[in-house]
Amino acid sequence: MSGGKARRFRRYFKTRCSGKTTIASNEFFGHITGILTGTPYHVWQSSHLAHHAVLGRDDQRGVGDIGTITIDEYKNAGLYDTLFYRLERNWMIRFTCAPALFFLFYYRLPLPEIRRAAHIKSVFICNIGFIGSIATMILLIGLKPFLIIYAPAVIIATAMGAWLTYVQHQFENTIWIKPPAWNFQDTALYGSSYYDLPAFLHWFTGNIGIHHVHHLCARIPFYRLPQILKDYPALKEINRLTLTDSLKTIRLNIWDDDKKSWFLSARLACNIYLKGCCLIMNWLVACAKLIMNKISPMLSPNSPLEHHADVFSDGKKWQALLKPYETPNAYRSLAEIALTIGLYAALWLIAVQLIPFGWWATLPISILMAGMLVRIFILFHDCTHGALFKSPVANEYAGHFVGILSGTPYHVWQTTHLRHHAAIGRYERRGIGDIRVLTINEYKNAKWFLKFTYRLERSWLMRFTIAPVVYFMVYLRLPFYELYRVSHWKSIIICNIGLIGFIAAGVMLCGLQAFLIIFTPAIFIATALGAWLTYVQHQFETTVWVKAPNWRIYNAAFYASTYYDLPAVLQWFTGNIGIHHVHHLNARIPFYRLPQVLKDYPALKEINPLNIKDSLKTVRLNIWDDDKNKLVSFRESGL
Repeated sequence: MSGGKARRFRRYFKTRCSGKTTIASNEFFGHITGILTGTPYHVWQSSHLAHHAVLGRDDQRGVGDIGTITIDEYKNAGLYDTLFYRLERNWMIRFTCAPALFFLFYYRLPLPEIRRAAHIKSVFICNIGFIGSIATMILLIGLKPFLIIYAPAVIIATAMGAWLTYVQHQFENTIWIKPPAWNFQDTALYGSSYYDLPAFLHWFTGNIGIHHVHHLCARIPFYRLPQILKDYPALKEINRLTLTDSLKTIRLNIWDDDKKSWFLSARLACNIYLKGCCLIMNWLVACAKLIMNKISPMLSPNSPLEHHADVFSDGKKWQALLKPYETPNAYRSLAEIALTIGLYAALWLIAVQLIPFGWWATLPISILMAGMLVRIFILFHDCTHGALFKSPVANEYAGHFVGILSGTPYHVWQTTHLRHHAAIGRYERRGIGDIRVLTINEYKNAKWFLKFTYRLERSWLMRFTIAPVVYFMVYLRLPFYELYRVSHWKSIIICNIGLIGFIAAGVMLCGLQAFLIIFTPAIFIATALGAWLTYVQHQFETTVWVKAPNWRIYNAAFYASTYYDLPAVLQWFTGNIGIHHVHHLNARIPFYRLPQVLKDYPALKEINPLNIKDSLKTVRLNIWDDDKNKLVSFRESGL
């Protein structure tokens, strides 16, 4: 080896083994991960370090962050500037359009940042690598599958990135200080938030929610930030934001110099978006609680009903108390429908991509799809009660739409279900809109064929597997006993044509075999779950059937229906239908307001509570004992 080459190698290793090793490693891995995220390393580094250097400085507001002006600056600004500012602070621009445009266009050629050779280099490396990765994926899986998978991922990721960037500094009690009073350390701590997320969201976001500590010392690796909070718990109390609190920051738009806080402008907020975010966040929190085993213990039905008879004897009075809850919120209802159908569609996309791995890979997705179908049916159920919207027309249109997805004709099911509500707990009308119930005497006096069909109907195999599938696939397609009204014919035609169209579209898009592999388990599980929920809502040991004229619909709603106390995630999938006694007391209360009723009137939790373990015991109940006034098994009845 020549002396010149040896000296060059020595200088090379000396440089790499000195303090510059870390810088070189950071740059190398920064370019690699920058290609995957579509972000030029040096361009973003410059703008982000500038943001760190001037955080909380009043005369440098908006550097590396969303633009913020004061009320006086807004008043003195021209028409173009005020219009642009309102547009920039609008939620749709802020969390959807702007991040997508930033990712697709600005990062590809950030002209204001192309002032150094390092910037040109990083833009070139990022774009070549980014285009190469896209081209490779298109060659491997094709253009259409690539767009189906990648487009939603990019849109959601950029929106989440914009949201995290926003809540880190745009909160009500943030600070901006004018020089010379401004100092870096104080504003780093008090001009940034501590976004207190569930553990799994902390993992996905790389602990960036611990943002005040990050600004105090940006050289701390992300995986060490939780340890700092553990060592110094007082840091958790500085500018703490929960998921719920963070949603309130969306309404903050302009800085009030007099109050040294944000001026709250509700006009610039969007109720639909807020409510949609609340639903998604609440669902994520519920999932996190389930994963981390933090769901509170289920209640046991150990409170004797007679202790509360004086409280609930007047059902009519309770119906009056619950009347304020029946007013629907159209924005919330639309958000619930959009969220449910959106998640259902997302599960379809995921399942289709898993088809090449075999049916076992799609089965977990089919189970989740079954849960979403149950929730879609609850939306349909509320429409038939006129509970989702004030307008009957809106309820009917929405009901037909979600009825197609759940395979249920709107007017046909509405008629039979309202009869069930009208006859709840009435002895002479047992089984209307529900599973048939005979008394011991009726069974003894029946002919052999009726006894055989009754035992078959009450068997668990028929009740929870065969019967619900036959009901869905045959009876709901042409329910002969209900074809006496024009509205019934109309709803059957709409439902069947829509369902055939849905199936045909699914077969055309993913193939017959793939469609059957995904959809068949989902339908079987969903119908079985629906049959189970329908069963436990009224078929329990201490239910009541009262003969006329002693029967009162308000009291029967309490005593002939259960409170099925499910974990939070199952309550979400089943649309709170387990709070069934309250639903029967006032069927106009939207499903998303039922938990609030229990919160405001905790005594309602003590009426016929069933947890999952106790509900399994109801399977053995088959026949009504007039002497004991309760449901018993065939064995207990001596039959």
